[in-house]
Amino acid sequence: MFNSVVLDPPRSPAILYTLHTPPKAIGELARDVGAGQLVLSHLSPVIEREHEAVGASIAQAYTGPVSYATDGAVLLP
Repeated sequence: MFNSVVLDPPRSPAILYTLHTPPKAIGELARDVGAGQLVLSHLSPVIEREHEAVGASIAQAYTGPVSYATDGAVLLP
């Protein structure tokens, strides 16, 4: 599970990149570790409006399923 707060640079304030991982890098990391699925959490309002852009960015490196967590969601193995 990865938090998803920022868009790829330069689409979010620069200071946020010191604390959060952009979608493209999340996709690369998920690919590199062989993740079977990717769940994005800690969603900022900008991410809520940009699911298509975030998904496309992640898909540049990671081809597995991507979903967005919701409050109260229960994830089972």
